[in-house]
Amino acid sequence: MRLRLAEPRILALPVWSGTPQIETLSGGLSNDSYDVRDGGSRYVVRFGRDYPFHHVSRERELMVARAAYAAGFGPEIVYAEP
Repeated sequence: MRLRLAEPRILALPVWSGTPQIETLSGGLSNDSYDVRDGGSRYVVRFGRDYPFHHVSRERELMVARAAYAAGFGPEIVYAEP
C-alpha cells in the first residue's frame, strides 16, 4: 500500500491527538509500514494480511506482541484492528 493510499486510513485511526506526520518505512516482507509522529510521540503503523502458506497469522502475531510488551521487552500495541 503506497502512502497516497494509506494516508487516509492512517489519519482515520482513533489514536491521534493532532495531525500526524507520516513517512513510509522501507524493508519488511509482508507488511506496509509507516513511521507516524503525533504530539511528540512516535508510532509505527503496519498494514498486513495473513499468509497461511507461510504460517503468518496476524491474530497470533498480535498475541505475541502483547505478551512481549507485558514481559517488558516489546513496544506497547496502542491500537489493532481485526
